[in-house]
Amino acid sequence: MARPDRAAGLRRVVHHPAFLPDVVIAICFVLALTFAFFFTQDALLLTPGRVMSDTRAVRVEFPVRDQQATEIVRRQERNATSWVFDLNVSWVDSLKQELQSLPEALANAETLDAVSPEIRERFDLNEEQLQSLRAVARAERDLSNWKKSTERFIEQISTRDPILRSERYQEGSTSGPQTIELRVPGRKPIPVAKNDAINLSAPDFRTSIQAIANDKSLYGAHAEILVQRLANEPQPTHIFNSEETEAARERNAARVELKIITYHPGDLIYVAGDRLSAASHLLAAQEHEAFLASRTVLQTWERILGALLTAALAAAVLGGYMRFYYPRILLRPWRLCMVAALIVVASVGACWLTTTYPAVLWFGITGPTAFVAMIGVIAYDRRLAFALAVTQAMLVALALSLPMGGFAVGVTAAAVGAWRFHEIRDRRDMIFGALLTGIAASLTLVVTSVITLPLVEGVLADIAAQAIQAGFGGFLAGVTVLVILPYIERLFDITTGMTLTELRDSRQPILRELQQRAPGTYSHSLNVASLAEAAADAIGADARHTYVGALYHDIGKMNKPDYFVENQARGQNRHAKLSPAMSLLVIVGHVKDGMEIAREYGLPRSLHHYIESHHGTTLVEYFYDQARRQADEDGSRDVPAEIEYRYPGPRPRTREAAILMLCDAVESATRAMTDPTPARIQALVSELARKRLLDGQFDESSLTLAEIKVIEEVVAKQLCSMYHGRIAYPEKKKVAEKDGRSDKEKKAAATAS
Repeated sequence: MARPDRAAGLRRVVHHPAFLPDVVIAICFVLALTFAFFFTQDALLLTPGRVMSDTRAVRVEFPVRDQQATEIVRRQERNATSWVFDLNVSWVDSLKQELQSLPEALANAETLDAVSPEIRERFDLNEEQLQSLRAVARAERDLSNWKKSTERFIEQISTRDPILRSERYQEGSTSGPQTIELRVPGRKPIPVAKNDAINLSAPDFRTSIQAIANDKSLYGAHAEILVQRLANEPQPTHIFNSEETEAARERNAARVELKIITYHPGDLIYVAGDRLSAASHLLAAQEHEAFLASRTVLQTWERILGALLTAALAAAVLGGYMRFYYPRILLRPWRLCMVAALIVVASVGACWLTTTYPAVLWFGITGPTAFVAMIGVIAYDRRLAFALAVTQAMLVALALSLPMGGFAVGVTAAAVGAWRFHEIRDRRDMIFGALLTGIAASLTLVVTSVITLPLVEGVLADIAAQAIQAGFGGFLAGVTVLVILPYIERLFDITTGMTLTELRDSRQPILRELQQRAPGTYSHSLNVASLAEAAADAIGADARHTYVGALYHDIGKMNKPDYFVENQARGQNRHAKLSPAMSLLVIVGHVKDGMEIAREYGLPRSLHHYIESHHGTTLVEYFYDQARRQADEDGSRDVPAEIEYRYPGPRPRTREAAILMLCDAVESATRAMTDPTPARIQALVSELARKRLLDGQFDESSLTLAEIKVIEEVVAKQLCSMYHGRIAYPEKKKVAEKDGRSDKEKKAAATAS
């Protein structure tokens, strides 16, 4: 059954409208990167006056291979290869959790009998140890120290003093290399002297564990607890990985270059630490041309194939990543095209700039990578932005044959750019983010250069100049994003925080016009915006976006402001002369008018949904009831259907739009109340929320019942502060008599308000 399911799934993918455009985009992506790779890998990235980090010799010569000498060296490399041990993750994690939670687990156990049998067996606890751990649990500082010490203990046996099985320990002691290699997930391989390992079955096992515990500030009963735990259930912290060890032996053997006997010596062009002169630069260029000329057609095609496979691998990895985490991008070819174009343009631009002008190598590496990260985080989120930028940095590093230091600089710029440009409130945020990106890239370059470059005279000045280049690249990327931000928003159909800040300004033309033509609606919108912002903030929704959406949700009322109650003078009701059906058209029409005004004024598309969905498909109850009464009075059989008196929708599809719908309804209803007491307001909010919920208005949003409850409480509280009763101060006794209430009643009402 699985095969037909997979076949059906494959057919659905192939027949999807986005499949063919996605394939075309992927092919163009791979071809563009292949082109950049092929013409960049053969570039000579040398600049006269730069301190060289490596030695270069003439490569075109007449070699003779010495297989016997090569095999001897390979055998030596195999024997010198460190054995690989993988961390026993499940057991180490379990041990760490047990140790760190032990004091809290024993906090309420006054005697050993109150301790669970499992804990007693595992830790072999005595009364002294129990009371010591209970004392730790009672003191927050001691508990923190216990957790830190046990964490350092676990770190020690995980990365420095591994516990190995007896047979593996003895075999390593009598033969093999002088070091072993520890593999810990998420870290680089850790070389450790084999003498530092601990034999699980050795007589001095307890002594070794005791020494490590003491070294991590665990003494007395605390150290005994660790020793007893490890002795009662002996397990190795690391497990020998025979496959990886053998693979590493073969890799090291394969790295051994064939021993070449040459009939003429290879002339040195420059050595590490030399400052490249013009003559040496010319010699290197000539040697490079000769080397390229010596290539065969097959070698050329191999390089093309390598570039093609590298680009295809990058496309496959990115495609798979987006398939699992960002499928909406693959379903929208335009968005996929934008993402692919971003990486291609940045990669090709970096390759072209660095190969054409090698003097600005670090500027060309840092700037495009930071640019990709910044655009990615503005258009999507930090995770995708970092993935795109790291992919671009890796492609450039491979194309230019950069050392790890170059890749590290790009990754740093990507990380800081994705971090700082996630939330853009104003231009100062962007400038500060650009500065921080540049500074981080500069510092990373300084650190990696100090490690990799020979520290000869004048090298520090070179490092400083290169760091300035890298920093300027990161800063200029941020400034460029600031300049083109409006186009980014338009291309990716997004609205940044900076744009939202500008749109909430009351001096915006559309808001000024709303104030002048429909002042009541503008006041209503302000109140709704305040309510919606508070509610959105309470449930973790986008409060700023909700506030701006609420400001503009009723702009359609500008066309016919006098037909809406908040803009009508007392005693004037335009609907008195209209039939219910005509009144319905006017009322419902403000949604359509609002959408037209939004397009006319160029409001961001993300705000359009607030306008079109703030009434959802709710019933226009007043005119529906009026139409039914008229039909009953006229004796007509043509009773209006409820569906005819509903808004056309759509229903809210986001939490923010659903919040706006509820706040819009409760604000209008509360404003119409004659005696808005807190209890009545709370009941009104709950009733309207329940009606919207039962009417299915929230079905397409992701609001949960718990969130609706929180929204009700926040909105009711806000409304109580906005619409509360006022104390009446009658000027004459006559007024009180006319009011029909006694002073006692008025005082009670004033107190309740």
